Amino acid sequence: MMEQIPKNAALIPLGFEN
Repeated sequence: MMEQIPKNAALIPLGFEN
C-alpha cells in the first residue's frame, strides 16, 4: 500500500512502515 504512495512515505518516517 505504501509503495503506491511514495509522497506519504516522506510524511511518515517510520510510523506506518512498522
